[in-house]
Amino acid sequence: GMATNIGQKFTMTLAITREKGGPEETVEVTLNLPYNMDGIAIIGSSHTDGVPEGQYLCRLPDWPALHFIYTGFQYLESPIDQIVCDGQKAASDAVDSLVKSGHKRIAYIGGSEYSSPFLGYCTALKKHGLPCHESRIRHVPISMEGGYLGAGELLKSGLDATACFCSNDVIAIGVMRAVRESGLFIPGDISVISMDDINVGRYLDPMLTTVHFPLAEMGRMTAKILIDRIEGGHHLPMKIVLPCHVVERESCGTAPA
Repeated sequence: GMATNIGQKFTMTLAITREKGGPEETVEVTLNLPYNMDGIAIIGSSHTDGVPEGQYLCRLPDWPALHFIYTGFQYLESPIDQIVCDGQKAASDAVDSLVKSGHKRIAYIGGSEYSSPFLGYCTALKKHGLPCHESRIRHVPISMEGGYLGAGELLKSGLDATACFCSNDVIAIGVMRAVRESGLFIPGDISVISMDDINVGRYLDPMLTTVHFPLAEMGRMTAKILIDRIEGGHHLPMKIVLPCHVVERESCGTAPA
């Protein structure tokens, strides 16, 4: 979405940082870009990793002719334009949907304790007066293997949860395999919900219930607001929040009796 909009008026240079480089690498790459640019769009790191991007992005250079915009899944305490889809609220909404289906024992498999999905998970449990037991939580690498191994650990420890919230679809794929191999059924024995809505989710058996993020619209809005800033259309920092929603499919059901 962003490339299409920018291509109509400007030339876009793409600088890619390593997946594990984090926001500190984003800043270092930015500092080494040429000075003759009009603007920079910074794509936030995954909502699953919990890196506090704001403390690094506040170090961005104060070049008079350069404009910045950030798009991602967490709010920044930084006076730049932002296009945000709230990852923590998305996680809370996912857990809310499980509670509405009667689930009270909900496990978590995903990113770190500082990540927006985990914070949203804890927030939702607290809101509904449900306990957040460490025995139902596994912080794992963001991968199918991480989900598979995390679910395997919980199942071997005698998991009593009726539902599992995964911080993204990739982790959920590994979780679903581990559940099947243990002889349990989804969603008959345990419901599984996650975040991202990647294409493969609808081809799993059962199809994965997940939270959809409007990534294409985030890209289009990022380009639109950055161009408007460059052309002098606005001067105060803008913060635009885009909605997400739960896509209900087959991997979630009512809590077992």
